[in-house]
Amino acid sequence: MSRLKVLLTVCLSLVLICLLAIAPAFAQSNQVASAPINYQRVTPDLQQLGVPLHLPTKLVYRNTLVGPNTFFAVGGVMTDPNMEQQGYRVQITNSQNCLNGSLSCIIAYANAEPLRADQVDIESMYAWFRAPGALDRYVRVSSDSIGWVRLSNGQSVYFVPWVMGAGMGFAQAMWDEGGYRYTIGLKGGARAWLLPMAETAFGR
Repeated sequence: MSRLKVLLTVCLSLVLICLLAIAPAFAQSNQVASAPINYQRVTPDLQQLGVPLHLPTKLVYRNTLVGPNTFFAVGGVMTDPNMEQQGYRVQITNSQNCLNGSLSCIIAYANAEPLRADQVDIESMYAWFRAPGALDRYVRVSSDSIGWVRLSNGQSVYFVPWVMGAGMGFAQAMWDEGGYRYTIGLKGGARAWLLPMAETAFGR
């Protein structure tokens, strides 16, 4: 019996040593970090639009979700033959080889959609989100609450938390400005990540 106790003690000690060894690395990989976004591929087309650009300059994320030190933008002009104005749809990816529209590598996005005369306001568009039981059909739901938030620069944005159905959804920051509806989305993003990211979209 004493030998068994000694063996168990040794095994537990080894397990504890291993846990202590990997804990710093795990903590570091689970930290929230930020990285720049490379818009080189989409900037020429976007500049020709004449649309005021609100593109975040950095992405705020958890290391375990994505990993790279630089993100890349793909996409560009939003074409709609029924609209005189045109907007843009820019996807932010974790690979410069990501194909436009491939959800597997899209981490975030930045859109500018021309407002129509019959378009509902942002809050009314998401009235369903606040209805009792509306989120019960989703596998997981963010713990953040929906609603208006004021950024540090004074700009008000409507924050919409992510939900998970068949895949991970995007948290969104939305606002109307100058005839356009702007949206910045971050896959699985917490409010504490998305809002600092959205703040960098002003002043470009």
